[in-house]
Amino acid sequence: MTISKKFIEMQDLILAKTSLEKVKLHVEERKGNTIYSWVGNEVAEFMRRYSKDKELNPCTSSLEKSLKEQDSESLMKSVNDCIKILSKKIELTYNSLMEDQK
Repeated sequence: MTISKKFIEMQDLILAKTSLEKVKLHVEERKGNTIYSWVGNEVAEFMRRYSKDKELNPCTSSLEKSLKEQDSESLMKSVNDCIKILSKKIELTYNSLMEDQK
């Protein structure tokens, strides 16, 4: 993969993580009063884009299930799981970019 393609991939991962962090803050602040329609809109692109990713598929599936059930606890768990996976992928992509620079 070219350096520019890796860089764009890393940017996309960072944007997805930022979106999930916004959702996390919303759910933490509102707990039982979570606005699930807003959360659904906020994570729609993330779920569309990463639902076929082998590492992120389980968390996108649980995220979708949590939204349908409107369960704030399982939603938080799903969001946290997705953020962890994205952080790992960002770090791997960044390290790969740095290796290519050498």
